[in-house]
Amino acid sequence: MKKVLLVLVLIVSLLGSAWAGRYKGYGDAYIAWETRIEGSKQELKMGTYYMTLTNARACVLALDSAVVRFISDPTREVLEEITARSNACAVYWELASKYLPEGNEEGVRILREAKFEFGQWVMQINHLTESRVILMLAIQAEELEQVEFLINSIREGVEELRFYRNRIERLLFEAWDADS
Repeated sequence: MKKVLLVLVLIVSLLGSAWAGRYKGYGDAYIAWETRIEGSKQELKMGTYYMTLTNARACVLALDSAVVRFISDPTREVLEEITARSNACAVYWELASKYLPEGNEEGVRILREAKFEFGQWVMQINHLTESRVILMLAIQAEELEQVEFLINSIREGVEELRFYRNRIERLLFEAWDADS
């Protein structure tokens, strides 16, 4: 099917070229067609890369929003959303690495750093969600000393999450700028 499409496009290119009088032979038309296709592939790859960076940023913001909702009202649905969004973000990181423009060492460094920060952020999210669940149990058991400790721990955890989220967002902007 792919070869048939290639032949069809080549024939149309040859007919169009012959009619326009631009090319004198099969070789010239084929080279021009290959050059055009290769340029389109690079444009598609760059477009996919930028779209992936945008989606990774949106995913980070959505995950952050889900974490805030879980802290204020811990439900199973929000916890499942956190897991799903975390997995989706991981896919975007892999796609960004796959479609990273070739020969861009700065972009590779920035993406690796952002991916590492994202991993640290997810670990903090897991710790914070566990602390929130333990806090609920401590409140039910009326263990006031543990409740106070957990509330302070959660406050500190939220501040750390903000730090990581802001850092990840900054690195994603840097990755975008490094490839522009």
